[in-house]
Amino acid sequence: MFIGHQKNWDKLLGLVHQKKLPPVLIFYGPEGIGKSLVARHLAAFLFCCDKNQQNNEKSLGLFGPLSKEQKTFPKSACGKCGSCLKVFGRQHADFYWIEPEGNSLKIEAIRKLQSDLARTPLEGNIKVVVMDQAHTLTLQAANALLKTLEEAPAHVYFVLISPGLSQLIPTIRSRAQKLYFETLSYDECRQVLKTHEEISSERLDSLIRLSDGSPGLILKFVSEEILQGFESINAVLETPAVLFSAITEAVENILSLKGDLDLTLEMVKKHLMEKMKGDKNWEYVEKVDKVSNAQKDLDRNVNKSLILENLLIQLR
Repeated sequence: MFIGHQKNWDKLLGLVHQKKLPPVLIFYGPEGIGKSLVARHLAAFLFCCDKNQQNNEKSLGLFGPLSKEQKTFPKSACGKCGSCLKVFGRQHADFYWIEPEGNSLKIEAIRKLQSDLARTPLEGNIKVVVMDQAHTLTLQAANALLKTLEEAPAHVYFVLISPGLSQLIPTIRSRAQKLYFETLSYDECRQVLKTHEEISSERLDSLIRLSDGSPGLILKFVSEEILQGFESINAVLETPAVLFSAITEAVENILSLKGDLDLTLEMVKKHLMEKMKGDKNWEYVEKVDKVSNAQKDLDRNVNKSLILENLLIQLR
């Protein structure tokens, strides 16, 4: 079950039931909002052995009770049959989940996919390929994928997942139908994260605002110690009179964490921008610019300790 994205899901179901599902789809939008989960549910729906019995209120009911018009066709995969369980477990012989090894999707992964797609389906009459983080394709891999899309049999469906369209080469974009996924609402974020007891309710409220409606980003903040880094920086900024020794101690603590420093600074920037809302105080505008400049210095491999020390002094 997933939360949000009802319009896109209804559109996908309509295309399936009208037998007009395009061979290539691009799901794009901010990271951490559930695009890959929707893709997995779509694959399960296409393979489901029992979906024709799921057209009533007792189905998975992703979006509540069905209207009279909606009851004429199923709204979800059953989630229980062998095919569904195999898809969700990434064990279905005709379902291919492709994701980066390291920082990119490489040509070797596309060549293996080409070989796999050349064989006839083993468990049904279709094949489904979901390519997560398609924007990480190397140029060589992207060109190989384009050839795969052009030559794929009619029974193969592709879903490419990317935060934006511009990161994909134009020739791939032109072959696909695009679906934009919006960030989740405040209530939807709370619903997604309600089972994560390690996040207090008070902390969750601020994290939702800082994440711009991305539950995945919130979990990244927490699991990768990015939140701890942010709180160390914020503690320095909120202290009326802080000694330089406290700044150097904070820098040491932050650099000892495993979190991505650029993402930590992005969190600081979002916090400052949150404070700017409804306030035309140019002091915050300048502070946001200083954080952005620090992020650029990180990209240029300037000494991290020096960057943080200078930034904390400038933000005081």
